[in-house]
Amino acid sequence: MRTSDEPTGQIDSPPVPFSAVGRPRVRLDLAQRRPYLDATFALLAGALAAPADSAAAERLHRELRERTIPIRGDRVVAAAPDYARLLARLTALFAPGCEQREDLSYAFAAPAYAALIEAMSTARPGLDYRAALGQLLELMAQLFGARQPLWKLVYRHLRAVPASVGAKQTLRQVCAADIREWYDAGVQNLFQLQTDLSERIAELGRSARALERRAARATRALERLREPCNNRVVSLQARLRERELADLRTRREALLAEQAGRADTLALIESDIREFEGLLRSARRAYYLRPA
Repeated sequence: MRTSDEPTGQIDSPPVPFSAVGRPRVRLDLAQRRPYLDATFALLAGALAAPADSAAAERLHRELRERTIPIRGDRVVAAAPDYARLLARLTALFAPGCEQREDLSYAFAAPAYAALIEAMSTARPGLDYRAALGQLLELMAQLFGARQPLWKLVYRHLRAVPASVGAKQTLRQVCAADIREWYDAGVQNLFQLQTDLSERIAELGRSARALERRAARATRALERLREPCNNRVVSLQARLRERELADLRTRREALLAEQAGRADTLALIESDIREFEGLLRSARRAYYLRPA
């Protein structure tokens, strides 16, 4: 089920960008523009020194998104070289995170990075964002592989990059339709379904084992009642035990049948997760192999 704050649509049909409705249009003068961009970069770079943490990553994303409002609205009054310099520093900063997957601090900072790239590409679509979008594609895949819902924030910002950006055209050509199809089909909900089903399967297993133990006790009690010395005295008790035992076995079989059915569903969900992971891997390869 899609939540209200999650977008629908496609990677080449961007959602409404994060806006600054109701905010004063403060323009930063020439003396302020480079320090503002430098401070924005420093905030993002500093986050990489901290341990990977989803709550901290969400806070960083909110803060960076707030800082990008003047950039997106072109109120920083920065010239293209200023943005080009910042873009080069960003791609150099995140390059190590795309060369290894052990340190997830780069991936956790990716939503904030994506927010900044979206804002910059809105203000200066003529710059070369090929490396940045490729990095975001890689980091988004890392987040998905780590079962981190933060990957959805990266996806939203990738979708919001203007179509006039050359690298966005490449992204559309190699993977937009497939990723859009999976997203619209609810791939973002697979992890929660996987967790819920795993918990239910475990619960059914515990309940079935509890019934099995009760059935074993009932069987032993019934065997004692059927001993020759008790045949004529407790025949009614024996019949009651037989009914109890039959009921326990029936309930246990029903639980096991439900468990098996849910296990089949879980296997399909896990297969879908692996398939989408494979799609992201192939999309990254196709993106980098595509001529600029």
